Amino acid sequence: MGIGSIFNSIEKRSNIQDYFSGGISGGIGISRNVSENAALGITALWSAVNLISNTIGLFPLVTYKKSKQGKEKDFSNNLYRLLHDSPNEYMSRFEFFQIMVSNYLLNGCGAAEIKYDARGQVESIYPLDPNSITIEKTANDKLVYKVRCDKGSSKILQSYQLILIKYYPKCDGSWLSVIGTHRESLKLQMTVREFGAKTFRDGINPAGIVSGVSRSMNENSRKTLSDNMQNYGGLGNTHKVMLLEEGLSFSKVSINAEDAQFIESMNFSVEEIARIFNVPAILLNKSGTTSWGSGIAELVQGFISLNIGPLCSKIEQEFNRKLVSVDNTETYCKFIMDGLLRGNVTERNEAYVKGIMNGYKSINEVRNHEDLDPIEGGDSYFIPLNLQTLLNAVNNNREENNE
Repeated sequence: MGIGSIFNSIEKRSNIQDYFSGGISGGIGISRNVSENAALGITALWSAVNLISNTIGLFPLVTYKKSKQGKEKDFSNNLYRLLHDSPNEYMSRFEFFQIMVSNYLLNGCGAAEIKYDARGQVESIYPLDPNSITIEKTANDKLVYKVRCDKGSSKILQSYQLILIKYYPKCDGSWLSVIGTHRESLKLQMTVREFGAKTFRDGINPAGIVSGVSRSMNENSRKTLSDNMQNYGGLGNTHKVMLLEEGLSFSKVSINAEDAQFIESMNFSVEEIARIFNVPAILLNKSGTTSWGSGIAELVQGFISLNIGPLCSKIEQEFNRKLVSVDNTETYCKFIMDGLLRGNVTERNEAYVKGIMNGYKSINEVRNHEDLDPIEGGDSYFIPLNLQTLLNAVNNNREENNE
């Protein structure tokens, strides 16, 4: 039984056409606009946006510089503090990415303005409402961005002054809004949810029916009956014996779960949101079987690989393109995602042992992954032969050759 069954059952109790068209039954109107706040009222959508934005906020965004050994953290670079700790004086890195990713998921673009100091160095980064940005083209076919400010004013920003993480970019430089693209689907879910709330609020399913009177009751009799019925209502009057006069009888009316079908409609809502945001439905707290592996580790791995990974790559590329000088090929920023991908304790220890024994990880690198302080001598690399250091193996080999 699908969502259409809900409408069939609802039609028995009220004029469904009047409800959806906002007619005499006081409906919400299916032609209503879907705003960001209204969409967040859908619990599955709230959960999906919260899950993705919080996951991105967990990953440190680190500034590196290339070295002879490969790479090293560039603590002296001003970008390190901005991207790793706080992009501006008002918010932390976590809050910044939570805003950026939420706008990316809901409005189709995570936008931020880059502020420069007198030397031309990046000084701070502030998130912007993407709905306040209008793209314009100059006479020489350059794109500029008109940003609507408070109190009705506006300003023009150049491309190098803006970070734009686009969910679904278009050829003209604009982007598709997720809410706008899936407006009809979200409207349907909001309509079913609000009709359910109206159903329980207005009580179209009475608790019972009093019958048995063959004549019309006068006002006093109706009042007396109403007062008597209230004496048996509420939690405190549960299981009291009801006495009815004048041949009256009481018939209980139970709520038919199959008739209402709101559980199935809510499952439909979760599955629809999961498809829109490419999130496993079970991670939105929907019970049921999984499609990836048999445990939460496989689900998280798939979620990171197919959803979070591409988004991190988008952010890294845009940040490197806008924040790092074109002439600077030695500096770049990158998310550290090892924390969420490293698995459980047993799996991590097995991977660390293999890394140390095969010479591609040092003890201090392993300790760094586990947020432990380095130890003296922990930067050496080992090879399987008697677990000696690689340097000793090279020196011993040289001595043997000299002999």
